[in-house]
Amino acid sequence: MDPNWTETEGIMHYAFRLIFVRKFLFLEGCFMRIGFIGAGVMGKTMGLLLGSCGYEIVGYTSRSETSALRVAKEVGGKFFSDGAKLSANSDILFLTTPDDVIQQVCRVLAKEEGFHPRQVVAHMSGSHTSAILEPAERLGAFPLSMHPFQSCPTAEKALENLPRSVFSLEGSPEAVKIGKAMVSRMGADYFVLDREDKVLYHAAACMASNYLVALMGGAIELLRMSGVEEEMLLPVLLPLVEGTLDNLKELSPAAALTGPIKRGDINTVERHIESIEEKAPELLDMYKALGRRTLSLTMQKQGFDRAKLRTLMALLRP
Repeated sequence: MDPNWTETEGIMHYAFRLIFVRKFLFLEGCFMRIGFIGAGVMGKTMGLLLGSCGYEIVGYTSRSETSALRVAKEVGGKFFSDGAKLSANSDILFLTTPDDVIQQVCRVLAKEEGFHPRQVVAHMSGSHTSAILEPAERLGAFPLSMHPFQSCPTAEKALENLPRSVFSLEGSPEAVKIGKAMVSRMGADYFVLDREDKVLYHAAACMASNYLVALMGGAIELLRMSGVEEEMLLPVLLPLVEGTLDNLKELSPAAALTGPIKRGDINTVERHIESIEEKAPELLDMYKALGRRTLSLTMQKQGFDRAKLRTLMALLRP
């Protein structure tokens, strides 16, 4: 304190400094009150994570009063029977409902004038853009799409996985700035998407996660048919999958590729197709489609035999 100041002047100086610091931290995403409409896996997990980072969790509302009451108690917020009242008390409002009702919930709240200027309104859908939050934006709110590139089947898995995940952010510049602060404080990373690229981004996520599970299901089915005992199915497959993922951490997909197609082993591919066609015909389309994609990666290698290439393309044709 300046020795020439009176006690009152000193108090006023520090009060103004405190107000300035709090305003700066508010703009950076700190000291913000967060509410959730939707009390499922993502709503509960984000409440727990953001609450542990210092955000104030205002509370929850949901179509299921029971789940909203339970999650509010577990996370530490309050239960709200009225979504508009929850929104009025929230600087950030997450719409963590199922994807197909996010827009409807937003429209209903907007009709009730349930959004307010400079409020961040966010959803966590991978397939939808922030455009579905346009009713909130018309009332002065900042729309945000904030999606973790991660699989979260349960709240327990989500709590473990999200802090080491990468989030995509898309929305207004003001909302994206707040989104960056939230993700960083959780210990995760992020990248910013353009709105028009969101659908393609989500298709990539589906291929990497959902289709990987489907692929594993097909491989398990073939192993089971080949006589591998049930309790050995995953112990046989997982080390192979994990080793492949380890390779991909250091190599490009083309460089990490192994197997009969890369080697140009036509006889092996022919026998695969014959066996699958006989014993598991429902998996043949998947085998051939993935084989064609594998062949396109193989073609990136210089010097691949053109005669073998033509034969493999014919074998793998739909």
